Order: sequence, then structure tokens, then C-alpha cells
Amino acid sequence: DVVTAPTCTAAGYTTHTCANCGDNYKDSETTATGHNDTDGDYKCNTCSGAVEPEADSILTIPQAIALAKALGTGNYSKNKYYLVVTIVDIYNAQYGNANVKDADGNTYVIYGLYKNGTRYDALTEKPVAGDQLKVYAAVGSYNASTYQMKNAEIIEHVKHEHDYVSDVTEPTCTAAGYTTYTCACGDTYKADETEATGHNYVEGTCSNCGATEGGAPVLTEKSYAYTFTSTQFSANGTKSLGGVSWTLAGTGGNYWGYDATKGQQFGSKNAPYTSMTLTSTSFSNVSQIKINTSGASGIVSTCKVYVGDTLVNILTITTTATTYTIDVENLSGEVKFEYTSTTAKGLYIKSIAVSYAE
Repeated sequence: DVVTAPTCTAAGYTTHTCANCGDNYKDSETTATGHNDTDGDYKCNTCSGAVEPEADSILTIPQAIALAKALGTGNYSKNKYYLVVTIVDIYNAQYGNANVKDADGNTYVIYGLYKNGTRYDALTEKPVAGDQLKVYAAVGSYNASTYQMKNAEIIEHVKHEHDYVSDVTEPTCTAAGYTTYTCACGDTYKADETEATGHNYVEGTCSNCGATEGGAPVLTEKSYAYTFTSTQFSANGTKSLGGVSWTLAGTGGNYWGYDATKGQQFGSKNAPYTSMTLTSTSFSNVSQIKINTSGASGIVSTCKVYVGDTLVNILTITTTATTYTIDVENLSGEVKFEYTSTTAKGLYIKSIAVSYAE
């Protein structure tokens, strides 16, 4: 007699075999033991197989990631689950691929958003950054570091209501004041402009700024800097980045994403920009521009840098995220980065800085 012990998923039994003729039969079946996951990592302590929680459960992002790790790279759960998340950004406007987070700041990816089977780009009311979603789908992983819910069905959609914090910029002798209103979701705008105070000359010198009456104005050195920490552009158009409006325009390009090393992604191999411009509102007396930019592997692209109508440099874009420093002789006007590519590759911008005076 040979006893086969039960496993987590298979029953046990006893095999009886005749020593003379080899005839055999099985009996004394014992039920499978079932998986044993006592530490909550969704891995069986006995066989190391994945242990899925009950179907239709509400998972947290850490739980979804733990389950994906138990399932193994590239695999997805047999069951479907719910997640409650807030959209950080939409990085593909066609399918609704989104970076999301929970109330504790844990981050996750939803690869495709649908409502009653309708794809994101055809939805009448599209979820956007700041909106809260309850979604339903299988969970798993795209690769060893990207954990995601794939083709998620939108169950609940709560629109984000902006809660702005104000930051007052006082007027100077020559520049108007204004208030910048910024929401935690990143939306920002300027309003409540107040007139410049004008000079207050005392014996020929302004008591406020030191300007000499009838002489050249006294300029104040200022700096602007912005670093992409998530996808800001998900279509051509205008976005406020660090309080300055930047307008994205171009030919081609139907993919937007984010890379922690390279920054905001513009276009991809399958949806590249053949030409692309990113243009700011006007800066006065620009003395220096810095941009950290790069492209995907195999990129062949140049970037012309303008202040107003003046070309100040032509950059050759490489695969490595590189900070380029461009010295400028006090030019005024819009700062424009004009990319021209001859390969079907994505472009990246990590950061922009402008030194100016007013």
C-alpha cells in the first residue's frame, strides 16, 4: 500500500497494488488541505502558491501590490476586485491610462479606464486629475516594477472640487501685484491684480526701490524653476507649471507619460511627435535658461531654444537626461523650445529654469 498525502490543491489517497499481477485501486481519499496564508502576503506558507482573496473584495493599493507579487511578474488575478483611488494624472488620453494614489499616498497604475464597456476617449464625462474613482478589474503586474489594474470598469466617479490656497505677490514700483491660487491637485491660476505702486522719489531717488529719477530703472533679479514630478500634459494645450503658463503644440504625438529619471514623456514609438514646441508666457531681461531634456533610445532630434524671436541655441538631444545651460544677454519675450525629430521616439523634459529680471 502506498499512501499519497494530500496537498494544498489535490486530494490524498491510498493506492493498493497486487504483488502478483500488478492490479491496483485507490481508496481512503482525504480532502486537499487548502492553502495556508497566515502572514497575509497572499502566498501559501506550505507551497508558496498565490492565494487570492475572496472575489469582489475591496483591496487597498498595498494589498493589490502584494497580490501581484504573489502572482508573479506579468500575471493577473483570476478574480476581480475593487479599488478606491484618486487620479494623479491621465498619461494616455485614448485608453485612459492613469497614475493613481490612495489617501495614504501609495501610488499605483490603472491601465485602461472604461464605463459600461465604453473606452475612456469616448466617455462623455471623462475622469481627470483629482477625481476619485471606485474601479473594478483584475490586478497584477506589467513587469517587475509596474503593478496595475488592467481595463478597469468605473463603478463610481466623484468629481474633484478645487480647494485653492492663496499666495499674494505684492506690487512693486514698476510691476503689478497679484494673487496665485493653487489647489493640491496642481491646478493654479492668477487673479486679483493690483496696480504697480509707482516710484516715490525723495531728492531724486525712489525710497522704495532705489531708482534714480530720470535714470535707468533698477531691476530685481528673479528666477523661475519647475521640475516634472508627474505627467502634466496629456494633450496639446496650455498648463500652468509652477505659476507660469506653458503651451504645448506639435504634429503627431498621442502618448504622454512620466519617467522618474527623465520626467514628462511626449510621444512614443507608436505615436511620436515629428515636431513639438513648448512655449512660455513672456519673461523680461532673460539672462540664463536651463533645461533637462532627453529622448528614448535611438532618438535623432534637435531642440531650438528661443527667447522671443531670437534663436539662442540649438541642442542635440541624446538618450541621457542632460541639463543644458544657455546664457542669454538680457532678452525679453516668450521662452520656446522647438523640437524636430526624424525618428519615431518619445521625447522627455525633466526640468526648466529661467533667470530673469524685472
